[in-house]
Amino acid sequence: MKRNIIPFIILFIVASLSAQNPSLKSVLSTAEKSMAAKNYYDALDKYQEALKFNAEQIDYLYKAAEASRLHGAYKISSQYYDLVLKHSENGKYPLAGFWLGQVKQFQGDYENAQLAYTSYKTEHSGEDPYYTALAEKEIKACEWAKQQVKNPVKGTTLTNMGEKINSQFSDFAPTPFMDELYYSSLRFENKVNVSLPKRNLGGLLRSKKGEEGFRFGEEQLKFPGKTVANSSLNYKNNKVCFTVCEDINYHDKRCDLYMATVDKSGLWLDPIKLPEFINIATSTQTQPNLTYNPDLKKEILYYASNREGGKGGFDIWFSIIDDAGNYSEPVNLTEINTAQDDVTPFYFASTKTFYYSSKGHLGLGGLDVYSAKATVDGWTIKNMGAPLNSSFDDLYFIKAQNGTDNYLASNRTGSIFLDDANEACCLDVYKVSILPCEIKLISMVFDAATLDSLKGATLKLYDVKEPNSNPVIITKDTSNLFDFPISCEKEYRIEASKPDIRLNQ
Repeated sequence: MKRNIIPFIILFIVASLSAQNPSLKSVLSTAEKSMAAKNYYDALDKYQEALKFNAEQIDYLYKAAEASRLHGAYKISSQYYDLVLKHSENGKYPLAGFWLGQVKQFQGDYENAQLAYTSYKTEHSGEDPYYTALAEKEIKACEWAKQQVKNPVKGTTLTNMGEKINSQFSDFAPTPFMDELYYSSLRFENKVNVSLPKRNLGGLLRSKKGEEGFRFGEEQLKFPGKTVANSSLNYKNNKVCFTVCEDINYHDKRCDLYMATVDKSGLWLDPIKLPEFINIATSTQTQPNLTYNPDLKKEILYYASNREGGKGGFDIWFSIIDDAGNYSEPVNLTEINTAQDDVTPFYFASTKTFYYSSKGHLGLGGLDVYSAKATVDGWTIKNMGAPLNSSFDDLYFIKAQNGTDNYLASNRTGSIFLDDANEACCLDVYKVSILPCEIKLISMVFDAATLDSLKGATLKLYDVKEPNSNPVIITKDTSNLFDFPISCEKEYRIEASKPDIRLNQ
């Protein structure tokens, strides 16, 4: 009997080890399913497991690089892309050099990002016109970004709002209201549609004076098993627009826009889905901004969508709301949109300034925040620079009605990681302090012929880009010295006059 026991024990041990250690085939099968479902965290874990079977297999290296890039684990992703490029079979993956440039750029390593983009363009020029053109754009963007980092915008500081507001999941879409902050978070458990691996739901939170946020709206709005997020109050604070989203896969959601009334106690009531010509069934409608246009004397709904008719990716669209609450056909904001993603619109009526985030211009990396103003010469678009923008994604910029409190969502360094090991994910809400950039324009008036000072003159200061605005007018009876507080970001024209004397402008 003893002779039979030993082989049985050996067979039992081998069988147990086999059960505990999945085969390469099963690991790859799970990895591919995770990639298809856009569960990049799990896909990365499985491709790293596959590399334990064969650390030199280029397919596993490249797919680990892809999964980590899409997961937002840029540090480890750059290591995998570097191994792919050093591999003897690197010609199998021509885009590896481009993606190495991108993940370096996202880490703020602009020098090495430029080198990677340049190497890709040199070695693969013309193979793919889209990526060749994009590499050329990002080479310029890296050069521009280096200067921005060296010369940050003075008077701008950002503060992470901390663990009372933020979590290890994405926290985003801040909306200030009085002494409260509404925002959205993907931290909530889906108790209705249970799936494996688990997918969290987005929900709405409120925080009073920076205290811990609490969930609200779940009972009032009644959308079980769906993500409710991206709230925007109108200027009267009696209506709110928000999104209701359902999962497409682990990563993507499809969203529609809804409107609800807000009663005097702050309850959101009677949510109504917006018309079908706004909520297109084959696209996503998200990130609404309800605002008031003082020139049109109408409410306008801005939002982001990947619907047909745009320039590419997500575009910003708008619909005018008449006094009866009817919506116009959506119009693409062509002056703003680019071939890449343009998202999170916000119009600040007090200064007639439009804010949004885009990947389509020269930027520091990922989504950058831009300001835009309509002028007689078209739209003036400006990157808001560092430190407001970073090499990561910066979006959902918004100003409170008082004009001084600003907020932003970003996954920059300093945000709370969902995946600490790989330094990946997620958006946090930041408070932004922006000191107004004002300087004093000193002007003196003289007689051109005698160079004598002229008292009693009147100076008019015009905003060149806003000809319909009223000029600033100053008359000095006892002096020829004038001073005007002006904005750093505007262009001005001065007109001088004095009774019975013709003055040069």
